[in-house]
Formats: sequence, structure tokens, C-alpha cells
Amino acid sequence: FKTIARNAGISPGDFPPLDEFKANLAQEDISKYPIFSLKQMKKLDEALQVEIPALVKKLNEYQQVSDQGTSANPSSFNPFESADDALSNLLDTVHNGGAANSGTNDWVVSLVQKTEADNIFYGQVLTNGKLTGKAAKKAFSTTGLESDKLNKIWAMVDFDKTNELDADQFALALHLASILKAGEELPERLAPQMIPPSWRR
Repeated sequence: FKTIARNAGISPGDFPPLDEFKANLAQEDISKYPIFSLKQMKKLDEALQVEIPALVKKLNEYQQVSDQGTSANPSSFNPFESADDALSNLLDTVHNGGAANSGTNDWVVSLVQKTEADNIFYGQVLTNGKLTGKAAKKAFSTTGLESDKLNKIWAMVDFDKTNELDADQFALALHLASILKAGEELPERLAPQMIPPSWRR
């Protein structure tokens, strides 16, 4: 608890009694719990600090529309949309997570593989959200592969030849590494289902 409180900036008073926590934990099968994801935690922090306050602000504006029949800021709304419709559309967008999450079901990288890769990726020192240089070498050292093989993998996943990788490219790189570690050969060219959805055109 002390380590978590220190690393995450959580007040010690927010934790449950230690003995009670141990007793409850002993009755649980931890193997059934989802894998901890640093990326998801960062998304949660962003939701709590940015997205939810913005949503509350919008809801207050929609309430003004409903109460007054007009908006204090008309340009921020569809002028032909009722307050109820506007609110419904907003909630649908939040509930569905937007369009960015669509089209990921056919990716060869599984959810478990992606989560494990994200934990490694977001545990490195990133440059503008990308993996480069020494940090990349450190991250790829987890594969245990020789440099020539890692060089080939890097060349395959560095789609735009910028010598830096985003989280999806890194997840694909670890997937390709797992293929080599299983004793199989890498494809000459990436199949369509290997390309991360975020990089498909």
C-alpha cells in the first residue's frame, strides 16, 4: 500500500484495513482478474480530469437549452436539433467510445498481447508519445532476440520510416518477436490483418 500510495499519489487513508484486505483477497482467484494496463489507467485519468468535466459542462449547457429553449452559446450546437436529441447523441457518442475503437477485431495482436505490450511501452521513457533510441533498445530487450532479428522486426513495423514507434507498432513488433521465438519464419510482407487498425488506410 505504501508503494502504491507513493507512486500513484494516493492518500494512505484511501486504502482499506490491511488485515481485512488480506482476508478478502485470500478468497479470490487472482488469475481471473484482468491484466493491469498502464495505458487504460492513463485513459482513466484523462477521463476523470478532462472528459468528464467537459461532459458535465456540456450537460449544463443542454440543461439551459431545455430550460430556456435557447442556448447561451448557439454556435456550439446543431441549430436544427432539439435539446433532447442533442443530449441523446452526446451520450451515444460517449457510450460507444467514438469511431476510433472500431475495426480492431481482425487484428492478429490479441487483447492480452496488446495489454502486455502496452505495459512495457508505457513503462519506457517516451518522446512525444513514441518509442525511440535507448528506450527502444531497453523495451526490445524483453524479447531476448538477437540484434539482427530485432533489426528486421523494426524495419517491418516502422511503416513511415521515422525510426520511432507508437504503441500499436510496438505491440505488433512483440507479436512478430513471438513468431520468431516459436521457431517460425517472419513473412516477407505483412498480411493485411497484421497491420494495426490505426495504420490502415
